[in-house]
Amino acid sequence: MNIYTKTRSATSEPENVNIDDHSLTPPTRDEIVKQLEEHFAKHTMDVVTPEDISKIADEVNRAFEFLRDKPYGGFAKYKPQKPYLSIRMYHDDWSLHHREKYPSDYSPLQISSIQCSTVRFSMTIVSYLKWISLAYVSKECLF
Repeated sequence: MNIYTKTRSATSEPENVNIDDHSLTPPTRDEIVKQLEEHFAKHTMDVVTPEDISKIADEVNRAFEFLRDKPYGGFAKYKPQKPYLSIRMYHDDWSLHHREKYPSDYSPLQISSIQCSTVRFSMTIVSYLKWISLAYVSKECLF
């Protein structure tokens, strides 16, 4: 009885070798402040002071710094995107809390609140995507 064995030697390339780390850096605090100022300049019914914007920017920047050296996870590790901040408005608390939990289907979430002078914000960190969602109940969304 003869036994034949087939062996194969090969090296495989590591995943994501062509990703430019510089293109995946999170937004700076100044970019976050600019985005917040532009958003609230368009939505004047929601009163947010410069101190509030500074407080929010500090919290968001701290969250991006926490995510900076963490690896992308889930499907995002195959084609990672630049970390970003989204600002979302809802018409009631139920919608805010329900919809902000949608990304939990594909990534661990960290949800915290930021209380400002007149508006309470919910900050959702989508860990695998390095995405931060800043959500609030807006006075403009009366429907």
